[in-house]
Amino acid sequence: MKGRFGLIGNPLTHSLSPRLHGFMHTIPYELFFDLTPDNALLDPSIAAINVTSPYKHRMYQQCDHVSEFARATQAVNLVLKQGQDWNGYNTDVEGMLLVLQHLELAQDIPVDILGNGSTSHSMLLACHQYGFKSVQVYARHPQQGELSFSQWQPHESFLISTLPAAAWTVSSPPIHVDAIHRQLGVMDVNYVPVHSPLIAAAKRMNIPWMNGLNLLVGQALQAMKYLPIVPRTSLDYATLLHQLWKTIPVFLIGMPGSGKSTLGRAWTQTQQRPFIDLDDIITNQTGLPPHMIIQSEGEVKFRHEEKAALQSLSLLPGTIVATGGGTILDPENQAWMQAHGLVIYLQQPPREFIDPLRPLTATPMMYEQVFKQRQPIYQSLADITVHITTQHINEAISLLEEKYERYLSGFWSKFTSTRST
Repeated sequence: MKGRFGLIGNPLTHSLSPRLHGFMHTIPYELFFDLTPDNALLDPSIAAINVTSPYKHRMYQQCDHVSEFARATQAVNLVLKQGQDWNGYNTDVEGMLLVLQHLELAQDIPVDILGNGSTSHSMLLACHQYGFKSVQVYARHPQQGELSFSQWQPHESFLISTLPAAAWTVSSPPIHVDAIHRQLGVMDVNYVPVHSPLIAAAKRMNIPWMNGLNLLVGQALQAMKYLPIVPRTSLDYATLLHQLWKTIPVFLIGMPGSGKSTLGRAWTQTQQRPFIDLDDIITNQTGLPPHMIIQSEGEVKFRHEEKAALQSLSLLPGTIVATGGGTILDPENQAWMQAHGLVIYLQQPPREFIDPLRPLTATPMMYEQVFKQRQPIYQSLADITVHITTQHINEAISLLEEKYERYLSGFWSKFTSTRST
């Protein structure tokens, strides 16, 4: 393909599209931060554009020719220049249809869609194309055939949220997340945050869930049908999804001495990923190591510094973060880690040797008391729990990698295993 290829929309800061397209082909993929549909199509250097919110409908209006799905939804998220014309496609519809085909959900499962913007129209059309017999849209300002959020009732359905991530952080969310306890599955089309409050609630209730990474992979694969680009290798949905998840940061949690720093550093070497030790960040920012802050200024002061350090982290793709043993005590820290990545709990049997430089667990009795307080939080917060039963670091790393890979590989089956027929 001759010409530049990239993404327009607002915001773009957290887009994972460059990473995903980097797995798929060798054509440079750009984020066009300053372009709108009006000036993007006038740039002679651009050959193809992906489009995200809020420009999907506006770009549809600018195209010379559009696909059937684009016309039906009046939205495009891929435009390709052919000669002097711009052709528009809605690969959100095609991508979601690909996701549903992989899920192999029964067509008699009811589907509820939250929101009635351009992405909702695409999800609705994909669901109809798949053959779902009952699909209902709920919105704050419902149109013909739609219902209001207040009319939504908990029932056994596949729930798809097309709402902005911020909709779940306001004082009056569209639905109460605790009401989803009967859902057969939940999908949030956003992937920033990684675990929205809706997804976090589904995880808490052991309800199968997906975020927008699935849709991102689906629509990118479908876009490749139209782009004159030679792929790197044979493109496989599950493989691409697995690769993309491995660029998501990982937070290691666990008791003091559980190996978060030691295993984290060793794991980054095998994975070739960035590593951050939260205690090192605190030391650099305050000039004092954690145990000295606790001893001189108290645990409350230390927790304040710890929260500030955690939430100031600049996370590169795939960063592995070793947290402090008590980082999980603050609900805001819990929410921050859930929003930004996967959480892995390193669980070890209580150690006979207690490190005197850890003032909160300086004796076996103190360790036991702290463990009883934190254990339920570790368990509830963790996406993955790794029981470390060996002191040999290579064996521990192998176990950690095995559990991590199993989680990523089983991500898809968690949604389909008991819900597909």
